[in-house]
Amino acid sequence: MLLVLLVACVHTVDVTLSAAEVAPSMANGSPWDGPQGALGPLTAEGKASLAAALGSLVGNAAVGTAVVGVASELQKPDAAGQLTFVSGAGVADVSAIVPEMSDTNSPRWTPGQATVKGVALKGSSSLRVALVDKDLQSDDPIGTVVLSSGQLLRALARDGVLTVETADQSSGQLLSVSILVVEPGK
Repeated sequence: MLLVLLVACVHTVDVTLSAAEVAPSMANGSPWDGPQGALGPLTAEGKASLAAALGSLVGNAAVGTAVVGVASELQKPDAAGQLTFVSGAGVADVSAIVPEMSDTNSPRWTPGQATVKGVALKGSSSLRVALVDKDLQSDDPIGTVVLSSGQLLRALARDGVLTVETADQSSGQLLSVSILVVEPGK
């Protein structure tokens, strides 16, 4: 009943991307960053062999293990991108930059960091979330997903964060996004 009433009205809201879950590797199995191509992702055995080789090279096994641990962390994506709120009915889209969160498969943003403010949420509205893995030479697409007005209205009705599974829209790379939809000032 509450959702039906929410759909019938136009609401002025702030929409924040609060979190995302990114797959541990790209759809082709390659790591987001670090050794790619012929090397492929580092397996547990590969990490152990590399740690042993580095340790013997520098004469300290702990250093080899530490270097491999750092390299493993650096293989995680550096997620950044853009939110675009589409009002529909000829109204201009509203966009916000999603700032970079480095070396994590679970980036988190606070309200105001990745937020479109004061937008008119109605039945024809949608939110497009486009994330990339920021790299030195060329960025790798993580995924672009679209959340419907129904999903945005559910988030508003919850008065809290709503997590939406999105792997089916993003080649399995962007597993989910979490959004917060609130009336301004809340």
